[in-house]
Amino acid sequence: MEKLKKFGKNLLFPPTAVLLALAPVAVAFLVDLFAFPGESVAQDCLCYAIAAYTLVVWLARVPGAVARMQDFRHENRHLRRWTEDLRLRVSFTLYGSFTWNLAYGVFQLFLGLYHASSWYYSTAAYYICLAVMRFYLSRHTRRYEPGENRREELRRSRNCGWILVAMNLAISGMLVYMVSEERIVRHSSITAITMATYTFVMFARSIVNLLRARQYDSPLVSVTRIITLAAACVSMISLEATLLSTFAPAGQDPLFRRRMLSISGSVVGVLILLMAIAVISRSTLGLKRAQQEE
Repeated sequence: MEKLKKFGKNLLFPPTAVLLALAPVAVAFLVDLFAFPGESVAQDCLCYAIAAYTLVVWLARVPGAVARMQDFRHENRHLRRWTEDLRLRVSFTLYGSFTWNLAYGVFQLFLGLYHASSWYYSTAAYYICLAVMRFYLSRHTRRYEPGENRREELRRSRNCGWILVAMNLAISGMLVYMVSEERIVRHSSITAITMATYTFVMFARSIVNLLRARQYDSPLVSVTRIITLAAACVSMISLEATLLSTFAPAGQDPLFRRRMLSISGSVVGVLILLMAIAVISRSTLGLKRAQQEE
């Protein structure tokens, strides 16, 4: 019985060298399986078995790896500060996003001037709106901790709500040109799947972060997470256009793609508008309560 348990443990937790060697082998078998499907049933079964075994033994190491990472995070003073300092995390996120949004927005504006295209102008307006909001909020985090000056946070949140409304107009322009002029970029299947994985992960993460924002009782943190969720929603529309174009069957009616993009784009536009209205309303009510308390 002891030998059987030891064998099962060694099978589920093989040495690290074996674990590292299994990954490229499993990938090679899967590539062969998808490149040359149906050549041999026995070979296909072997490929699936090796891939499944590799996935299981790697997942079995996840809890231990997470525990070691938690220990390392508590022991390392820099990581501990990053975990405990909300102001540092929010400032880093805002400044990093601001830099990227501004650079990409200016690049799109340059393309718009060069090509005289309203598509690039709409895209530039969208990214510049994101950059303005994030820079505007980052100016506050330089002076105050999140939640320290609640009245100023409410005022800045309300202003960001109005910018969200303006940004929604730019998004509408992007969607109009995406649908009417087929402004869609086609990618290879692997690239499209990679983009889909990244976009879904970021979308799920933005939702989780928005729900976690409640524990901080800071309007600035909440509106920062709302802006990130709005950007993730727009990324989902772009991903939908890419997937519909990349995996479209031969002879598909272009009208189908236009209808799908129109429906999902309208939903996202309404959702962002509702988020903007909610931000403006909550901030205005909060400011009125603050004035009454004074």
